[in-house]
Amino acid sequence: MQVILSRHGNTFGPDDKVVMAGLKNDLPLVEKGGEQAELLAEAFLKKGMNPDVICCGELKRHRRYAEIVMEKLGIPGEPIVDARVNELDYGGWTGLSDLEIESQFGTDALNAWQKKCVWPQGKSAWGSTPEKITEDVASFFKDLKKFCAADQTALVVTSGGTLRFFLKVVDGAYENAIENGTLKVKTGHICKISVNDEVPEVNYWNVNPQEIVDGKRDF
Repeated sequence: MQVILSRHGNTFGPDDKVVMAGLKNDLPLVEKGGEQAELLAEAFLKKGMNPDVICCGELKRHRRYAEIVMEKLGIPGEPIVDARVNELDYGGWTGLSDLEIESQFGTDALNAWQKKCVWPQGKSAWGSTPEKITEDVASFFKDLKKFCAADQTALVVTSGGTLRFFLKVVDGAYENAIENGTLKVKTGHICKISVNDEVPEVNYWNVNPQEIVDGKRDF
């Protein structure tokens, strides 16, 4: 089984204020975000393949991104929607820019999250816990096998915060990403985890689908 993990596309236009878009601010894709979904579909077309299973979180940006990919690939039906791959609830950080977060909660707290995935403490009051997110992602990944056979491909559309926790299904991958500063996945970028003989492996992380379209990389 191979799992292509995609962060949804842009939810902010060139003149928009960029803020933390968590679980509780359900932003739609902007035009660029739709174009990023079309690019991912183009990458699949370039390789002459369709994902066998398409899953996404409940948020508008997740659903629409997955729907655009399916439309462009001519795949009927709807994506499988699963709350376990929703974005994180950023609590008091929700709707704030990086500068506003630094001002209210401190530069150290922002850097700790961005670079080391450290859950903030105190008055920001994020929803859930890292332990619960880890558990949800692990159970989701395990349950993919119910829909996706060993020789098939699943596409999972989620958000940047939750994507980090998929690294935890592979031994040592999460720690290596923190050490190397490679946790973050850009909007519209993809990652791949394959499972062979029940052993998951990270094949790539934070890749622009344009590389596949240009023939520089395979899925």
